[in-house]
Amino acid sequence: MAEINSITDDMLKALPKPEKNVEFSIPQHKGLRVKHYTSGSMSFLWIYRFEGKQRKLVLGKFAYGMRIENAVREMDKAKAVVKAGHDPQQPQDEKIRTVEQLAKAYYKKNDPDGWVLIQQGKEPLQTSTTGKWKAPRQIWRIINADIIAHLGRLELNSVTTPMVNKLIQGKVTGTGAYADRDPAPAFAGRVLSTLNGIFKMGRIDGHMNHNPLDGITPTDLGVKIGMRDRHIPAGEMPKVWAAFGDENPRTALAFKILLLTGVRAGELTRAKWENVDLEAKTWTIPPEHQKSAHKVSNPRDFLVPLTPKALAAFEALHALTGHQESALLSDKLGNRPFPHGGLRRRAARIAKDLKIDHFSPHDLRRTFRTMLAEAGVQFHIAERCIGHSLGKLAETYDRSDMLEHRREAHQKVEDLLDVYLDTSGKVARLERSA
Repeated sequence: MAEINSITDDMLKALPKPEKNVEFSIPQHKGLRVKHYTSGSMSFLWIYRFEGKQRKLVLGKFAYGMRIENAVREMDKAKAVVKAGHDPQQPQDEKIRTVEQLAKAYYKKNDPDGWVLIQQGKEPLQTSTTGKWKAPRQIWRIINADIIAHLGRLELNSVTTPMVNKLIQGKVTGTGAYADRDPAPAFAGRVLSTLNGIFKMGRIDGHMNHNPLDGITPTDLGVKIGMRDRHIPAGEMPKVWAAFGDENPRTALAFKILLLTGVRAGELTRAKWENVDLEAKTWTIPPEHQKSAHKVSNPRDFLVPLTPKALAAFEALHALTGHQESALLSDKLGNRPFPHGGLRRRAARIAKDLKIDHFSPHDLRRTFRTMLAEAGVQFHIAERCIGHSLGKLAETYDRSDMLEHRREAHQKVEDLLDVYLDTSGKVARLERSA
């Protein structure tokens, strides 16, 4: 094979997804490398030495505002920092004095690719293959909207436990800084966890004399911990389903698809029409859109069978957005991708209007799984229906997608839904499978 002396942006774009993560150099620029992930994404890296040790700096993600030319410029900046006697992976621009400065340094350290996007005025990716977090966009939103917005101007050593308690209590109860929001006792835990991570880094790196959260547990601040068990029971289903119909058409269809397929909300908001086959009655979720794909060595597409009601919902959605790349777009945001937070807020509003317990989009997935059990679907099939792993051994030796078994299971859920929605009692109750 002939040696390649130069690599271009177009050559990078043309590369197919690798079977395993690979790393290679850009030969015309010494030290510049590319890491190509199984998801198809690529990051530019610079290999350098500092204090006698070889280190690796992530310069940015290819195709998100960064090309080879941009990566070279970032590499040259980093070289100048090393020449001046500093490690480019440690913030050198200014002394960290405030919560805002520390929070941004914390984000930059844990998701360098996302930080490049933030510097370009964009949001980080929903999921990451290179950073330490599985949901970097959500963490950035917490940092920006909950931490910087309310604590950002404070000097680090002026932050006290009562200050943090007031913020978290407001999130838990929907009071104080969150008086215009619904109570969020579970989400408050994510804010608290992010704050604790920021303050720990500040203490370790010498920016803070103390961590105001040392010795404080989530329950001390009223944070709800433990797994949620909320689902929509049969008695609530008729009014919840009717309330879906009162929503904006795209929101209504999104809720119905989540309930009828059991997918995660993020998988739906990232769905592309190229992955929906209305004739074959299937929807393919690629690994890069799946929550846990990064945990397996050989992730694969997840094929979702579409039963009549689910297919009808996708057909109605196609009539609204079929001319676009993404399936779920917000007309209120000028046909931009539908925000996951929008579905969460609408679900909370529906529950409040109906005077029932709060439910989230993810609770519709739990409802689907509960209905699978209620319909008598065998455990291993039910778990496959929602994309759960059956363990490393099963994943290694059983590569079947069980599509037809899962299609039958989805149909049982749809039939059971008809029973739930029939308040007259005319629809026969499903017989439980043996």
